[in-house]
Amino acid sequence: MIHWTRQIKEVLNAQETVETGDSSGPLEEISFWRSRCADLSGISQQLQKPGVRHVQTTLQLSKSSYVPPFCKLAKQIQDGSLQAQSNLSFLSLLREPCEEMAQLKPREVVPKLAHILNLIRLIWVNSVYYNTRERLTALFRKVEKPLCFCIVWDGPSLCQIHSSERLGSIRFLNQLTEELKWN
Repeated sequence: MIHWTRQIKEVLNAQETVETGDSSGPLEEISFWRSRCADLSGISQQLQKPGVRHVQTTLQLSKSSYVPPFCKLAKQIQDGSLQAQSNLSFLSLLREPCEEMAQLKPREVVPKLAHILNLIRLIWVNSVYYNTRERLTALFRKVEKPLCFCIVWDGPSLCQIHSSERLGSIRFLNQLTEELKWN
């Protein structure tokens, strides 16, 4: 039981490590929750097996001090599994538009942003777990990163292009800023 408790703690702590990291995009966030869902569902199923239940019952009857922390962690696994399933379900709404956005040129991105912003709004309003300020801010940053990368790396810098083209690029960035303000 001590070994199981240690393993469960490691899995639960893995989420905190990933959530504090800010280096991934929305597709990586979806992948994280898919993996998290599989891990926690697998552990939850293992905890329901007759052998595990038998050991737990035996230790409860002997009034082992290991049982309460183990039961608390088992509950956290169940709760975490529900959270991971919910987050995966909601974030999966972003998969297709974000995959599409990753293939677009910067000028083609602006018309797609309204749809992505509406999906984020839907997640915020309907998700039980993904509706906090911290999670939404992180999600906006994850959506913003590929967009900024696309703009920065699509062709020469603003300093290297002809002045008439530079004006068009600046107009595009202004249009993008306005689109983000109003959606």
